[in-house]
Amino acid sequence: MNKRILFLLAGIIVIELIGLSLGLIRIKQSQNQTNQEAGGNCGGIAGLECPENYVCYYPEDANFPDAMGECIPQYVDRGSVNTGVSDWPTYTNEQYNFSIQYPNDWGVTTYSPVETHFTPLSGESMKFIVFDYSDAPATATEMTGLGFTKQELDQKKTEITTNAATQNINDAPVYMSGAYDKSAATLIRKAEFFVGDDYVLFTMPVMSNLLPDSKYVVDFGSPEQLDAMIAQIERGEAGSDATQKVEMFDAMLRTLQVQ
Repeated sequence: MNKRILFLLAGIIVIELIGLSLGLIRIKQSQNQTNQEAGGNCGGIAGLECPENYVCYYPEDANFPDAMGECIPQYVDRGSVNTGVSDWPTYTNEQYNFSIQYPNDWGVTTYSPVETHFTPLSGESMKFIVFDYSDAPATATEMTGLGFTKQELDQKKTEITTNAATQNINDAPVYMSGAYDKSAATLIRKAEFFVGDDYVLFTMPVMSNLLPDSKYVVDFGSPEQLDAMIAQIERGEAGSDATQKVEMFDAMLRTLQVQ
């Protein structure tokens, strides 16, 4: 009788231990899922994946294939971004009639009325350049400073609309390309498009997490800061032509972020 009781107690203990182990596994899985949803860890030996609208960001000294990354937002919905930037300095472009505030630790350099670079503390820069067709000279002999002739702009427009790498964004052709800056060890993504006859060039540094299934991640530190700047441009641009530029800028930026 005593042996039967002992066997019964042992069986109950084994069942309880199995149940406890399964419970701990479920708790761990729940914690992992919560961390993932909040932008937790990814990668590693287990190959943890990020949830939808997140990408895995790895540090520069990551040791693959065992490296652990962090899930960060692919982009932020600017409808929910708090753009309380009253303490930021202001950049004003009189030619294109808009102003924008930028983070205190960013620099801004204006190379010409059409070319402005916003530079985060990291040293890389976001460039937003507009070449106004109406101001372009007809021939190269009339060229002064930075810009294109009308003939060159016409040729570039043809190249963009016929290039196999061109994408349709907001029902307009946008030529997407990339180049690796060896000295800066940075991949530069570039988008070129036309709004009417005006040529717009936008470049942005991005970085790859170096995995075959990787997505490129914006290297600007705070997505909220960048989104706050774009939201300002959307509100601050004036005129129908400028509004089209901003819509293209927005759609193309999102395309760059998920390439």
